[in-house]
Parts: sequence; structure tokens; C-alpha cells
Amino acid sequence: MRKKIIYGFIFLMALVGMISINQANVLALTYTNEDGSYEYYYIESRTRVSIHKYSGTKEKVTIPSKIENLPVGTIVSAFQGNKTVKEVILPSTVTMITDNTFYGCSNLISVKLSDSLESIGISAFQNCTALKEIKIPETVKIIKDNAFMGCSSLQKVNIPANLTQFGISVFKNCIALKEISFSGKISEVPESTFSGCSSLTKIILGNNIEKIGNMAFANCENLTETVFPTKLKYIESRAFYNCKSMSEMYLPDMIEKIGSNESNISDTIPVSTDIYLKSGTVLAKKFDGYGIKYYPKQDISKLTVKLNTEYSYTGSKIEPVYNITDTQGKVLEKAHLISSFSGNDSVGTGTITITGKNKYYGTVKREFTINPAKVASLKLSRQESTALGFSWGAVKDISGYRIMLKNSATGKFEIIREVTSNSVVFASLKPGTVYTYKIAAYKKIGTKIYVGAESDEFVINTLPDAPGNPVFKSSTTGTVELQWKAPSAKVKGYEVYRYNSGTKQYDKIAAVTGTSFKDTGLAAGTKYAYKIRAYIQLNGKTYYSSYTEKTDAVTLPAAVKGLKQAEDSTSTTVRIKWDILNGVSGYEVYKYNASSKTYKLANTRKSSSVHSWTNSYLTPNTEYMYKVRAYVTLNGINYYGSFSNVVKTSTATKIPVVNLTQSKSTQVKVSWDKVEGATGYVVYYKTSPEAEWKALTQSTYNNTTYTKSYLNKGQKYYFSVKAVKLYNGIKLKSGMTSKSITLK
Repeated sequence: MRKKIIYGFIFLMALVGMISINQANVLALTYTNEDGSYEYYYIESRTRVSIHKYSGTKEKVTIPSKIENLPVGTIVSAFQGNKTVKEVILPSTVTMITDNTFYGCSNLISVKLSDSLESIGISAFQNCTALKEIKIPETVKIIKDNAFMGCSSLQKVNIPANLTQFGISVFKNCIALKEISFSGKISEVPESTFSGCSSLTKIILGNNIEKIGNMAFANCENLTETVFPTKLKYIESRAFYNCKSMSEMYLPDMIEKIGSNESNISDTIPVSTDIYLKSGTVLAKKFDGYGIKYYPKQDISKLTVKLNTEYSYTGSKIEPVYNITDTQGKVLEKAHLISSFSGNDSVGTGTITITGKNKYYGTVKREFTINPAKVASLKLSRQESTALGFSWGAVKDISGYRIMLKNSATGKFEIIREVTSNSVVFASLKPGTVYTYKIAAYKKIGTKIYVGAESDEFVINTLPDAPGNPVFKSSTTGTVELQWKAPSAKVKGYEVYRYNSGTKQYDKIAAVTGTSFKDTGLAAGTKYAYKIRAYIQLNGKTYYSSYTEKTDAVTLPAAVKGLKQAEDSTSTTVRIKWDILNGVSGYEVYKYNASSKTYKLANTRKSSSVHSWTNSYLTPNTEYMYKVRAYVTLNGINYYGSFSNVVKTSTATKIPVVNLTQSKSTQVKVSWDKVEGATGYVVYYKTSPEAEWKALTQSTYNNTTYTKSYLNKGQKYYFSVKAVKLYNGIKLKSGMTSKSITLK
């Protein structure tokens, strides 16, 4: 920013009574910034600056708040006749816009006034034909004559509430202005204030207005509504001249005079305007005396009021619907009635006050009841065989809720409980039973109780109670049979569930109507787990009881197969073996007792994988019979499968007695006694005690000698013989006795 001071002589004019000028200053000063140059001088003993001329070509001008470090306080005709500027921003230091400051600024569109502004001078904005809107700060107290006269584009403007002085013709010929509220502290609408405002349709006059001046609204051809204050006393001549669109005029009770000729008001109010006036007032009596036509206002306190007196609280203020009808049954227009309310924002008793305006006067009061809102959104929260719980949407501004139950005998609802929360639980109910409830909110105020509308019927039912825990009754290798007791209340049927070890869940396998069930097609010797639940059907829906406790069951094992004698049986032992049955707990081995001619338990094998047994301390060359069955243990009880086929066995023969002789220097002759039952013999030898036996030959039953040749002199040799018995296709070998010989 740069500044330049130019000294020159000026004559100070048109400021008398407005600005306190420092008489020592007679020189015009110039201040220049980026927006242009300003001529100014000091005022009020050099405490402030007054700008009286702007020289520049900017369309947007921001007036500086300080010059020479002094605040800019006044604008004096600075922009008069400027055709370039479109927007002006005044600093907050400006308190006064003097006469003609923006006069004739035909391209001025926007002006931001100072928020400290107190006064707008004569013709300050006159003929600013492009200005569409202006916001006058509430600090403004004075608006002088013609201030906005001829602002033909002005559509929106406000009248400050602190206004104390208002000149004539301020908005004259503002042909675009459509509506305005004329408030402030002034008591008069001055002469020609809105004269020629041809687009003006509505004017609201402030409560302090007592007088409407001459020609105030003359030629407002589209004015249809004027809201008069109650204090209005005088309407001067031609105030509403040529307001030909104003079909009705509602005059306040205090008005005393219209126009200069009390016997003829046609030059002030168009003859086509219907005038409404309260009978008996000063003006009404004058009209009656001069025969001037008017329509008496109706007293609504003497008319019929129809009001809906019952409402439900919504959380918002309740404004009752009403109608007032006159003596001919005609409904009064609501536009001419004012409604106010008390006690209408909560549950209780509210009051509506209806006051007449325009065509009517008087006041009526009526009471109405605001009950709690209707309970809604009921939801089931607990459903058991003997208990039900449910909740609902909370209702505002209440004391509690009444729970009502439908009496199945009478069909009527009876109050059974009152609660303060929006949920309830009922216990000790009958299983599998339908219950129908209603709920209503209530509020207690003093001794009066306000009850809201009842909820819709809420029909719910308890679940059936569970049947008795199923009992494992019997089984076969492929079936399990269960049985249980029916629940106390009648049910439609039962669902049977079996545990699935793969999914680790219970799968539904059947639905039955009786209290027993046989599960078929099962694997033999396998444990199973079951649960049961009962169900009922109501209104097309199925409801289930809780599950019973788990019940274990087991199928019987299959018959043992593959039972046979093992070849490693000896002279005093018989070993039997059989095929493995997976999943069983073990096996029982039974041995035939010849004396009692029965099979008796000989051994228990307590593992499914131990599938053989050796019977010891037996007699050589003797037959024995065995059979085997598998078992599964469940809850300490063994469940047995069928016996296997009987297997006949035999022990091997006695051990042969062996003799050794040296027949030649390199030969040894082995001989033995013939053994009963033997079908042959096997000769063995070895050269040391630690060495393994080597079979030399297998001889027939009749051959009891064997010669071993090509031996070494001085060597010690060991020999033995086993008797062989062929039994049921198995070679049974006896034990053996070892003898040694050293060749000489």
C-alpha cells in the first residue's frame, strides 16, 4: 500500500450540524491505495477522518478503516454519480453515511454496511437502480428522506429495530420491493414512504406505529395485505390511494380517523376494499353516523367451538385441530384466528387459546387431554415351557405400563401387573399354552391417571415341557431301542436326534408321535448318543421343548469270526486266535467242561486288539473245545454279541526220549522212543548251547532213528527230537529234550 498527500484548498460545505470540523484544517488531503484515491479531511479535533471523494476505476472498492492512523468515521458524497463501482465494503469504523453518498451509482449491486453505522443521510442511495439487496445494521437509528428512493431493483431490505428517525419517501418508487416488515421504535410511517412500490404485496407494521402518513402506500397497485398494529389511530389522506388490489382491510380497535374528510374516505381507501371493524369503537360509530359501509367483526367467544379433546403424546408439541362455526353454521377461516397453547408438550391436560384477528375478535379457551403414546413394537424376549418374557418400544413421559391378559373364559382383558420398565417376564406358566396380552402406558399426575391407547393384541405361547430322559431299552447288532415318558402337557410329537461324531453335532433322524423309537441300520458293537425334544403346532407354527439330557446306547457286537487253533500250540498249551472286531471293549473265551457238559468262562481279553489266548497246563495229545464272544461296555454294563463257532483243538504229543551213540568216528546215531499220537518226528542239532537248532530231517511215525555223518572228531554236538502231530490240517509239534555227545 502506498499513500500520497496532496495539499490544496477546499471549501467545507453541507456539513453544518452533521460533522464537527477541525477549523484549523482547510486543506484537502489525498490517500491512495490499490483501489484508488480518496480525498479526506480531519474531523472532531483530528480524532477521525471523513472521506468525501473517491477517485478510481475499480468495480470493487474496500474503503480503508484508517488513514494517517486515524479511523475513517464518515463517508460524505464520496461515490455520488459513480458509474463504475459495483461493490463497496465499508469498514466497521464508519458511523455515518451522509447525504447523496451513493446517489446515482447506477451499477452498484452490493454494499456491505458498517456494523457500527448509526445514520444514513438524505438520498444516500437514491437511484441506485442495480442495487437488489441491502442489509441495514441494527445499530442504525436514523434513515433520512429519499434514502433508497428510486432503487428500482431493490427486492430485499430490513428495517432496524432501533430506528428512531425515519424520513419521507425513503422507499418511494422501489418498484421491485415485494414485502417488508416495518418495525423499529418509530411511531409513524412518514409521507410517501412506499409510494409507487408497485410490486409490494404485503406490509407488516410494527407495534409502535400510531400514524400512517399522507401517500404512504399510494400507487402500491399489487398490495393485498397490510397488518396494522393495535395502537394505530390515524390514517392520513391518500395513504392507500390507488391500492386497487387490496380487497379487504382489517382495522384495529383504536383507530379514530381516516383521511381529511371523515364523511368520505374514498380518496384514502379504495371504494372496492371491504373494511372490517369492531362495532362500538370510535371509528365504527363515526362510520355508522356517516353511513359508511363496513363489516362488523365477529366475537368468537360467542360462537361454537368444536375441538378434538383426546390426543396421544408424540414427543412433539400437540396442536389440536379445531373449528369455529358462526350462527349460520359457517366455518370461520383459520387465517383470521391465532392459536396459542400451554401444557401441550407433555402428557397431561393442555390448553388451547384461540384469539380472533382481522375479521374476528375475542378469545376462547379449551382444555384437551394428552395421553401417553400407544405401546408398539412388542417383541418376544424369552420363551420357555413355564416362562415368557417380552419387551416393547419405550414410551416417553410416563409413570409406567399396565400389562393386561386376556381371560380365556370371559374373553376380556384384565390388568395383571404394572411395571416401570419396558419389559416383563412371567414365570410359573403352563407349558404349551397360548397367552394373549395387551399393554398400555400410563402417567399419574396428582390424583389423575392418564392412560394411553392399548397396544395391539400380542399372542404368544409357552413351549412344551421336555419329555423324560430317554432310556436305553434294548438293542441288536444293528438296532437300538429307546423309550421315554411323555411331558405333562399334550404335545404333537417328538423329534429324535443322534450324535454325529464327524460334525460333532446332533442330527435329527426321526419324528415320531409315540414315546419310543427303534433306530435301525446301525453298525454292530458301536456306541451312540441320543437326545429327544417334544413339539407342538399352533397357528401354523411349530414350537419345540428343550432337549432331554444325552442318553447313550450301544448295538450288540457281531459274532466273532475266524476262530481257530494256532500252530504254535505245544504239548501242554493250546493257543487259539480269531479275527479282530473294531470298536468292541474286549472278548470272552469259553472252554468246554466235559464233566458238566457246558462251556465255562475261561478268560476275558479286555481289548479289541488282543484277539488270541493261550490255554496252559494241559494234557499232551488231548482234545479241547472253545468258543468266543465279543462285548461292549456301556456305563459299567457289558453288552455281548453272539458266540463264535466252536473250535476243536488238541495239544501236541509227549516229548520223545532221545538217545545218542557214536557209530563211527565221524557219525552219531540218534534214536528215540515212539510217541503215541505222533505222525512223524523232526531231528535237530547244533554245535554249541548258544547256537540255533537246525532241522536235519523229518521222519515218519514208524522211523525212530537217524544217523548224522561227516562230523568232526573231538567236537561236541547237541541233538533233540520233536514229535509231530497232524491235527485238522495243523502240524502240532511237541516240546523237546536236548542231549549232547563229544566225538572221540
